[in-house]
Amino acid sequence: MTIDAQMASSSVLSRLGRKSRSGKVHSSFTRTVNILCQDMTWICLHPPGVPMHPFCIRVKAEPEMGECFLKVLWSEPATVSRNAIDLGGRLTISLEQAREWNCDLDPSASGETSLQALDTIDTILKEALIDSVFLRAVAGNGPAATANSAMAGGTDPVGDGEGAGSTEKAGGAVVGGLQAVLAARIGCAVDLMETAWRLRCIEPVLRGVKQLVGLGIGLTPSGDDFLIGFIGAAYFFAHGDDFRKSVFEGMRPLVHRTNLPSFFMLKAALKGCYPGPLSDFLHAIETGSSDGVRSAAKCLTGLGATSGQDMLAGVLSWLHVSSTCGAADAAHYA
Repeated sequence: MTIDAQMASSSVLSRLGRKSRSGKVHSSFTRTVNILCQDMTWICLHPPGVPMHPFCIRVKAEPEMGECFLKVLWSEPATVSRNAIDLGGRLTISLEQAREWNCDLDPSASGETSLQALDTIDTILKEALIDSVFLRAVAGNGPAATANSAMAGGTDPVGDGEGAGSTEKAGGAVVGGLQAVLAARIGCAVDLMETAWRLRCIEPVLRGVKQLVGLGIGLTPSGDDFLIGFIGAAYFFAHGDDFRKSVFEGMRPLVHRTNLPSFFMLKAALKGCYPGPLSDFLHAIETGSSDGVRSAAKCLTGLGATSGQDMLAGVLSWLHVSSTCGAADAAHYA
């Protein structure tokens, strides 16, 4: 079966020269087929409606699309060229008519955020049903308070109405002891990163990064999604900052400490390539339109199960840091 690609990321197309390369299917689901080539080119095939990201090739709608993707076997051989992707003879994706989507984020011209936009975000958070532990930590009483509450036990560290010893289910996930431990680790790592960034101390920031890379569950763990939001905001609003550049350079050897899908997303983020909904949200914050921020936030938080919420938490964390630089106690890291 042959399906035409509708759109392809610029970062993927730039790597696909005239020479074909071999690879294999890393994983396949109803809305995703991940391909890893021998030259470490990473490609994600998606049906219509899935937001664009740095490794995305979105195909045109076909009947029984999900069934087609599920028929692709894990470790199936793949042949990839600029014109087509062949998956073991079962499925061919033609790239000849694919439109190119630019995944590069253009840094903010002013480097400033709109106060109106931040007020709108605050309102959105108060109105929203938050499933992300990261977003609860950042939007609630702060990461340090979350960590202290979780480690104390018998409290409600993630605001879900369950105590630290509970094993009730909420939204299909077990909460309580395990989630309290996760909230504690999140709180400590985020607090470390925020405080060290205010002080412009590279090593403590990187220690926080090491604690967050690969933390959580899912195809892209929550810690990685948070970091993508955080470094996305830093890249957008503080692109020319030497400290930001040094932190990014120090992060490059650390991003392998997670699974392959997240590794490639983090690697792309450090180069300035981000998922479309995150880039749109950052631009909306810069422009300051309340309607624009609301619309962009809705698209971002709808990304994955909680990936978009975790990215939003990362953005808010960096915005909080940037607005309070110099307020930290330097003796904390003496």
